[in-house]
Amino acid sequence: MNYPKNRSKWTQSELDILKVVGKYLPIEILCASFNKHSRSSILSKLHDTGIKKERRNIITNSDKYTNMSLGNYISGFVDGEGCFGCRKYILKRDNSERYIIEFRIALRGDDKLILEQIQKYFNCGKLFKRSTESQRLKGINAKDQVEYRVANTFDLWTKVVPHFDKYPLRAKKKRDYITWRKAVEYSINCNRRYSPTDRQFMDSLIIELREGRGWDGL
Repeated sequence: MNYPKNRSKWTQSELDILKVVGKYLPIEILCASFNKHSRSSILSKLHDTGIKKERRNIITNSDKYTNMSLGNYISGFVDGEGCFGCRKYILKRDNSERYIIEFRIALRGDDKLILEQIQKYFNCGKLFKRSTESQRLKGINAKDQVEYRVANTFDLWTKVVPHFDKYPLRAKKKRDYITWRKAVEYSINCNRRYSPTDRQFMDSLIIELREGRGWDGL
């Protein structure tokens, strides 16, 4: 994304994420993640938060470190940009209730490369283009987006869940993940054949997810 460097203010959400991932990620990855800000601005924030001293022990030529840093980078990235979703819909052909459980990340179209790397990491899911032409016709300066989405329940359980169990989320999205994980596990255990009791439980998780995304205030 081609933002003017040093002109974007740091949001509290960005600072919270930087405090977590800044301890172990190489500066190159931090620059790619916080690309609204210049390298000097990122280094300055690392210094202000007292993280810079803790970074001295980072060894970037270790395969073990590289795998760990990538996993933590993705979790930190998802803390800011990801979404854990669960929703219900009615199948028209037999009027039965079904559930869609999904993991999504949406970015501007010019950040497609980041999502391609995340897709390669998880080895599942698909990329979709999301047009914002209707908004532009209304005079809104909106850029087309690319979305990475995993909706296959087996892939969610065997590839996405193990990642976040190993590299846990640190910010508020952790609450969403805990609820969402219950939905994935429950769906796997009942083989997506939902009894009335199962549907009642899944509906309660959807409500819990929705209510958990409220703003806690300052």
